Amino acid sequence: QDNDLEKDNWKITYELTSSDGLEIKNVTFGNQPVIESAKLVDWHVSYSFKEGFGYSDAMGCPVFSAAAVVAFAGPEVEEIIENGTVSGFAIIQDFRSPVWPMACNYRYQNRYEFYQDGRFRIAGVNLGLGCGTQGWYRPIFRIALNGVNKFDMWNAGGWDRWTEEAWHLQDANTAYSPEGYLFKLTDSVGKGYYIEPARGQFGVGDRGDNAYSYVVVKHPGEGEEDIPTFGPCCNESFEQGPEQYLTDPEPLANGELVFWYVPQIENDDTEGNEYCWAKSVIKDGQRENLAWPGIVGPMFVPVN
Repeated sequence: QDNDLEKDNWKITYELTSSDGLEIKNVTFGNQPVIESAKLVDWHVSYSFKEGFGYSDAMGCPVFSAAAVVAFAGPEVEEIIENGTVSGFAIIQDFRSPVWPMACNYRYQNRYEFYQDGRFRIAGVNLGLGCGTQGWYRPIFRIALNGVNKFDMWNAGGWDRWTEEAWHLQDANTAYSPEGYLFKLTDSVGKGYYIEPARGQFGVGDRGDNAYSYVVVKHPGEGEEDIPTFGPCCNESFEQGPEQYLTDPEPLANGELVFWYVPQIENDDTEGNEYCWAKSVIKDGQRENLAWPGIVGPMFVPVN
């Protein structure tokens, strides 16, 4: 069922879905429409120790499978502190396998951050443990902003306008604007948001998104409904699911746009440098679960 939250000039509707995690909808800031819908459709998990081996994990309150990673409790709202001052809040939804963090069990989180200055971040958190130390995790975000119909990418010192549906991989050679922006989504009068991928700059232990990004024209039946499983689980290429919507790329001028975002996280169990990892230890005769979250997801910054 829909739930409503009003805080810091934001109005947000959210719903716990059966397989697409916690979806936020009809989001406004200062009574201006911002987000039509944002959700984390799937986690694709692959393991480098065996070709083509992995899983496609759904999050939610499933009606289709007892093997999904289920909602552990209701969503929580916490304050965001920057430089000792409250600058916003986050909506967090936790999903866990029943006996996490035992081997081949998983724990994921939706994390939606909203700031008093109009910024927001769509993030996913992975707390391990999975089936080994060589896991790659690729969460698939579907993000539909209100009314955007133009897409630009920073390139060689300026903004280049895309004219048709396409995808891009963020890697070591990617160039960013002086502010750290890579993309820009705007409407017909130039209002919208810069998109700032994580590169380790957010101060929350993130190690960068290394993301595949896809921009497509919005059509019915292309992801707005609940999706039990989406795309192949174990590809290491751009073929993560959203590419099916740009097989025959159409002009972006044909309508409003949807932004699909697939960052990549790698397990690290190195002592003292753990990331996207968890383990159980015995302390004073009691079992204690330890976790080192891996967090990915882009920041959206108002253009004006």
